[in-house]
This record gives sequence, structure tokens and C-alpha cells, in this order.
Amino acid sequence: MIAERSVCEPRQLARDQWNREYSTGKIIPSSSRSSPAKALTLFEHTGAFGEGGNALDAGCGNGRNAIYLAELGWNLTAVDASPAAVEIATRSVRRSSVTSRVCVNEQVLGEVWPYADETFDLVLDSYVLCHYSDEEFIHSYLRQMRRTLSPDGIAYSAFFSTSDSYYRAVGLPVADCSNTVVDPHNGLRKRLYEFDELSSLLGEYFKIEAKVDFRFDDTCIGERYERSVLAFLMRR
Repeated sequence: MIAERSVCEPRQLARDQWNREYSTGKIIPSSSRSSPAKALTLFEHTGAFGEGGNALDAGCGNGRNAIYLAELGWNLTAVDASPAAVEIATRSVRRSSVTSRVCVNEQVLGEVWPYADETFDLVLDSYVLCHYSDEEFIHSYLRQMRRTLSPDGIAYSAFFSTSDSYYRAVGLPVADCSNTVVDPHNGLRKRLYEFDELSSLLGEYFKIEAKVDFRFDDTCIGERYERSVLAFLMRR
């Protein structure tokens, strides 16, 4: 079965779907999870993120990663295009011990980000860019990541791989769009990647310092799946 979605899907549609996901759906485990992303903690435990600074969490969702990094000493600008996600993240930050370290805003990060050059010491893309399939937008996004990163800053990106058993089992292929599927449970699209493909793409903009194919079991829609995450730690 092929998903009936155009390649250039309107971003407003995706925004509405994310609002439903955070408001009522919660199909994606991380939508309601308070613990930080597993791949993020894997890198942090090696000391890769240093002693803190100014960080951007692009697509912060419910705020779990922003709160985690703030607890480690970072000052966070946490943004998301979904008003529902921003509301949840704001409540979570208010209940945390790092309220003064996290600023949550509703913000659509388009072709040009509303931040000055070299603003952030860390730019976090945790399963955000993988929701886009338009090649021009993908490259624009990466250029903005690099532009807003300080000279000695760190960029972190995480994607699901083509080996991820959940998307292999349920994902509906998008016509004329390589390795892109739609989750039938929430209508959200996901572009899946091979390791070499991502290394080449990200290597156009950053020096890759570390990368990992991180696998773990997780429950989605009441079933257990082996998840496969490709995570990268990079510098300018």
C-alpha cells in the first residue's frame, strides 16, 4: 500500500498532526516520555557536551531533552512549531528545578532561523529533520544549524534508520520519495536513512566527531519493536 501524500506536503498539515499527537494521540513514545532521548544520554555520558553554554533545542517536543540539558548546566532556547507541544513543555519546565535555564517558545524553523550567527554552543536536532523529505529544505536546515553554531560549538542530530523495525512494520511508503513513510496511526511522515547516506549529507556541513547506530527495544501501540537510531555528534 502506498500512502496518498504529495512529496511537497504542506507544513501546516504536519503542524496540525503534531498538535493532535501531543494533545490526544501520543502514538510516538517520546510524546509522553519524561526521560531524555537514549542516544543523547549515550553521548553525554562520554563527556561530549562539555560544561554547558547556550543551547538550542530545535523541535523540543514535550521539553524532556531541554530539561535534561539544563540540569547539566546548559541555558536552553527550546522551540517547537506545535502549540500543544509548547504548552506541555512549558508546564514541564515550570515543574522542574531548572525553570530559569529554559526558555520555551512557539517557533517555526523555516529556511532562515531567527537567530544571529554563532549564537549557540550546542544545537540539538533530535528526530526533527527526519520528518522532512524536501531536499532543498533539508540543506537549508543544515545550513542554519551551522550558521547559528559557535566556532567551537557542538551539533547533535538523530534519525531513525531503514532498519528500524517499527517503521518497517507499519510505515506506508510515500510515492516518489525515497525511504519516506507515513505512520498510519498518526499520519506523520518519517524519512529513514542509511548510515553512509547520513554521513555524506551531514559531512557537507560539519566535521563528524562521533556516530552510532544505537538499537534498543521499545513499545509502540502495545507491541515491542527493535528501534534503530543513527545519532551524530558534530562540530563546525
